[in-house]
Amino acid sequence: MSTAKQQTIAGTVEGPNQKSISGIKITHASGVSTISDDDGCFSITIDGNPEKDAQLVFTKAGYADKTLMLKGENVHVGFGAPIARTFNPDDHPKYEGFNLELVEDWQSSQWPNGLTWDKNYNSNDAIWEPSDGGFPENLVRFQPEGIHFENDKLVLRIENKVVPNSPSWSEGQNYTDRQFSDEIGEKPLMGGEVRTRENNYRYGLYEVRMKPPGRGTDQGTATGFLATMFTFHTPRNRFWRENDIEVEGSRTDSFMTNIFYANNASAWKPEFGAPLQESHDYQGQMPTDYDPRDWHVYAMEWLPDKLTWLVDGKPVRTFCSGDKPGIKVGAISCKIVFNFWVCIDGDVIGGDPVGNHYPIDLKYDWFRFYRWDKDGDKVTYPEE
Repeated sequence: MSTAKQQTIAGTVEGPNQKSISGIKITHASGVSTISDDDGCFSITIDGNPEKDAQLVFTKAGYADKTLMLKGENVHVGFGAPIARTFNPDDHPKYEGFNLELVEDWQSSQWPNGLTWDKNYNSNDAIWEPSDGGFPENLVRFQPEGIHFENDKLVLRIENKVVPNSPSWSEGQNYTDRQFSDEIGEKPLMGGEVRTRENNYRYGLYEVRMKPPGRGTDQGTATGFLATMFTFHTPRNRFWRENDIEVEGSRTDSFMTNIFYANNASAWKPEFGAPLQESHDYQGQMPTDYDPRDWHVYAMEWLPDKLTWLVDGKPVRTFCSGDKPGIKVGAISCKIVFNFWVCIDGDVIGGDPVGNHYPIDLKYDWFRFYRWDKDGDKVTYPEE
């Protein structure tokens, strides 16, 4: 494949016949000797001969391989839609009335370059996308750099790093027209949030195994934070629908469960939710040996007009539509979200962050979603 001029080899050598650049591995039987990249348009020299025809295999993590016969000219390689993960249902628990649809075990090899966007805010993954949001109650600005994959775990890391004022794609009110939000003010901390790309999830069982930071005075320990898994409809300004699992740094024997229901709401108000936080609120349902700083499996079973929360397989709370006036169990499909943040007022939620020894990590071992049988094979749903 022709190059305008000889260029220094870019990227790292993967093997005798392979080189990689920009997260893409390029393979040819005779050997790739020179490679450069200009926004996906590759200039390649094959075995020292820039005019040689070449059948190349382009491999990018999370995408189907692409094979091209190149005829001595530059080429732009478009990978199209990423491929989704596969799994064997027999390797996972089965629950009557539910079908396993999504398993994510956060294999580090799936994201050699992290979870990122391209210049048009298209995620490099078929299922998940990063966030750049930062709501008013939060000291953390979410950034792709706050998302890590280490030892086959998803790690959301909060660092003592100022993020300047800027608009947000994730907080935009209209995804279709690719509109950004208004400016989000400067935040003193940087962290991570991972979301599904689409509002494709509704009735079913959501399970996650996760562990927040430990207690103490060493680096990495913390006193004030919220470690979460929840479902959330975006954009929220028209339909705010949210079902929460939130582990707070201030709690020693309970975690917070919450449900939000509001229409045409631009900002949070207490009357939109129905939280339980204190262990006595759970009327003896919280396991007596529960320590929120350990590894636990948290779950939500979302059904029409009924929401049940569990920890390590034990139900701890059920909420039905109308249990609090004005609060219903939503019927609009949502995104699945994982985030890690610090509240401006730790007395209200999360705890005082004065004992946070940054960087601090929230670790996720795996996630599973089982769709409710009676919801069929839908992925989008009508409005309520």
